[in-house]
Amino acid sequence: MPSLPPGSVAPPTLDFKEHYRTDFSQLTRTQNLIIGVWFDADSGESIDVTDTSIGKFIETVLNSGLVEARRVIEAACTSCLEYAAM
Repeated sequence: MPSLPPGSVAPPTLDFKEHYRTDFSQLTRTQNLIIGVWFDADSGESIDVTDTSIGKFIETVLNSGLVEARRVIEAACTSCLEYAAM
């Protein structure tokens, strides 16, 4: 870092991770959104997500699997067929 002129003060350092820390807990939902409908995971299981760079818990998310993936694919296929018929 270059030296500062006499009498000047260095700007404070900014911890960007702390400065831009945002709590989205009130905005999140622990469900899958498929064509405007919220679904729980059929297994009922969830996974805790952690920011490994700082070791901080972020959110709990569904442990969605094959059943949920098929539900999404079927919904997408149905939507495509409906759109094509327009």
